[in-house]
Amino acid sequence: MKKVLSVLLAALMLLPFAGLFSFAAENVANIYMIGSQEIYKFHEDGTKTEIFDDGDYLTSLLPNLIAPALKGIATGDWTEYSDTVLSGIMPAFEGYSPNPDGTMPENTGIAWSWSYETLENKLVFSGNGANLHAYYFQPDVRYSPLVIADQLNEYIEAVKRKTGATKINLMSRCEGCSVALAYLMKYEQPKGFSGINSFIMLDGAMNGIGYMDALFSGNVVLPNETVARWVRTYQLDELTVEEGSTMDKLIAFARDLVQALYETHTLSVLSMPIQSLYDQLKDNTIQPIIKAWWGVSLTHVSCVNKHFEDYLAYVFNEPGDAEKYANIIALAKDFHYNVQLHMDELVLDMVEHGVPVNIIGEYGFQQYPLYEDANLVGEHQTGLREQAFGPTVSAVDGKLSDKYINVRVAEGKGKYISPDKQIDASTCLLPDNTWFIKNVDHSYTDAVHSLVMALINNPACTVDTLGTYGQFNNAKGHFVLEPLQEVNENDVQWNAAEPGAAGENVFRTLGNLLVKVINWIRAFIAGIVAHANGTAEPVDPSIFA
Repeated sequence: MKKVLSVLLAALMLLPFAGLFSFAAENVANIYMIGSQEIYKFHEDGTKTEIFDDGDYLTSLLPNLIAPALKGIATGDWTEYSDTVLSGIMPAFEGYSPNPDGTMPENTGIAWSWSYETLENKLVFSGNGANLHAYYFQPDVRYSPLVIADQLNEYIEAVKRKTGATKINLMSRCEGCSVALAYLMKYEQPKGFSGINSFIMLDGAMNGIGYMDALFSGNVVLPNETVARWVRTYQLDELTVEEGSTMDKLIAFARDLVQALYETHTLSVLSMPIQSLYDQLKDNTIQPIIKAWWGVSLTHVSCVNKHFEDYLAYVFNEPGDAEKYANIIALAKDFHYNVQLHMDELVLDMVEHGVPVNIIGEYGFQQYPLYEDANLVGEHQTGLREQAFGPTVSAVDGKLSDKYINVRVAEGKGKYISPDKQIDASTCLLPDNTWFIKNVDHSYTDAVHSLVMALINNPACTVDTLGTYGQFNNAKGHFVLEPLQEVNENDVQWNAAEPGAAGENVFRTLGNLLVKVINWIRAFIAGIVAHANGTAEPVDPSIFA
């Protein structure tokens, strides 16, 4: 997903990583459990079409939204706006989500499939004098992690038959960690994890994803500083839109507005109207979209943890929903109450049975600013506390206090404080087997692969004995992973120029913005008049020029 709606509803695009040295022991197979995949409609002629490629829908919808939005601002009545959004966007979701009974719409699914004959140990990465291979398993995230666990078990057993392996090295990332843990609880824990050689979780969503938890439960909160930081940094620049299009002009306007507010030290006013707008739209507009898209896709639902009961009340809010969606609700509850709330116990049980478990967390980016703790250290989709099972972390632009650090040092735990003073790893579930990489943003580069390879080659190591990499690391570009230390501790991806450094720049920014605001006011008045006369038409995108 590559456009604005994806930013709000979380497009979890994944890049492959993981595997094992090509010279791994013959009786061990290497399985990589990845996360979310695109959903397709398959046609009789053998072609397929991605369901809800948001670019075309948003491009055509946006001009039609401006006049109803102006009416909502002027009158406080957002009914027409909601109706326009839903009529324009809901057809895009047809076939995406499970049917209410939990079955899947016909002729839909992910592009990947497998058979015994096509099983392949794929090369993922080559470097450091070795090759990284893995058997990939790709899930249809519309199913529950517990259902996908059954599919994963079938896949693993097929790999074992084909390779003669008796154990596996199981690697997982993002939502794949939830599936992997469901598999381990369902199939390996009853037999003492005898089929597992080692287990790695990378940037995992198993303990929830904050912004998805908030969206799915109707608990979105927009903290001033996180909204400002998110808009001002790379996220707007990453959006791929046609130059000169309405979307391009809106993004440019948003940049100018935020920069002007920032340079005049009034940026705190930005969050208030956005929060108010969310509160107006969350029940009549956002909730139907959540329900039609990700809100009943059960592996996405596994990203809801803190507000799970609120999620059930928010999404299934119509009379008869409890019966209509009974199977989906039951599956969601089964995973949350029987797996998700017991993941700590499962991981510790694996360790007690002698299975090496290693965890990798990533940070250095501003999270999506949709929940209260989005100001804490993480990468743009997932907070570091959730990825790494409980480290104590600072705010994105802050550090742990000297008082806090001194207490940890006095306790003999000073080695667990990161060089940038943003992380205390001593509070992790597995403090000696949890690694951190700064400046990697929910993607899996060669720099990350270097650490993965080292951990797989030395699965029983700790942060003190791995040697090549310590507990805290910094990704320097795509290829290089280096120790995090004083010379690079301030390398961050959320930073930007300080406000008010040059008065001339302030006035230039405000001047440019004023022209656009005047055009907005013209369109605002024209929109009100047009609605009064019953002649409203889509607003000309040139008003943003």
